[in-house]
Amino acid sequence: MKPLLWVGLCMSSLVLGVCLWAALRDPTAATVTYENPTGQYLPPSTEHPLGLDRNGRDILSRLVHSTRAFLGPGLLASALGVLLGVGGGVVRGWYQGLPGRMAGIVLAAVDSVPRLALILLATAAFKGRMWAVATALAVSYAPTVANEVHGRIALFRQEEFIAAARALGLSSAQILFLHILWLNSRQLLMKWAAFLFGSFILVETSLSYLGTIEGSASIGVAEPLPSLGNMLARAKDTLLTEVWPALIPVLAIMFSIVAFLLLAEGLGEHGAVGGRKGGHGGRGLSDGHTGERTANSDR
Repeated sequence: MKPLLWVGLCMSSLVLGVCLWAALRDPTAATVTYENPTGQYLPPSTEHPLGLDRNGRDILSRLVHSTRAFLGPGLLASALGVLLGVGGGVVRGWYQGLPGRMAGIVLAAVDSVPRLALILLATAAFKGRMWAVATALAVSYAPTVANEVHGRIALFRQEEFIAAARALGLSSAQILFLHILWLNSRQLLMKWAAFLFGSFILVETSLSYLGTIEGSASIGVAEPLPSLGNMLARAKDTLLTEVWPALIPVLAIMFSIVAFLLLAEGLGEHGAVGGRKGGHGGRGLSDGHTGERTANSDR
């Protein structure tokens, strides 16, 4: 396993572990208040390792539960973006004639819409609901994913192992979904799933930050629900006197986003198709003599 992939896998596993741990706990724990007569941020202590915010809420608890804001919608963005991209890439790359041309036109039309404009439009239309933002992000990246899937299909459809599979009587669906998409493109799809999850974290925290600054409950995750974005927005006023209240969510945001971007980059390098490399010969074919390249052929 390449170092970049290993680092990204470890970091993203830690983030997902915290997400799952928070999802299993009582969400009201992030809104419990403790005595804070000063009305200011209180420094870390034995009882509260990251201190208390102005409202007397435990910062560590809010930091952990803030992952709930992007876990579900992030998974939706990842799954939907990959599914839409695979669908568009398959129609464009596998089916000749009118279906392929129409798919190309639709993908080009979607790709022509600025990504930020689409996300802000979804935010305004659905009053900041995160599932709508996740859907908009997935749709905006679907043409890019589809182009890469189309490229993989165009690369492999003329290969000898595809001709051998046809000669053995395999159906088009078996060839397409097993031998091209699963055996030779699964790490490409995993790369885009990781990238979309990391991208959604950036989008969610940005919208929550802007919503808190503007005092709008229809942009991002609003108080009292915790989000790394609204935690940063509430702590920004302390930068001239105390850095740590703002530094904690900043580091958490950076770590979470970088974790999934490193994972995506590592998967991209690990699953890259470069030249004619020999892989698992004819996996899934009965004769075992075809030189099928797989996504992990460069191990």
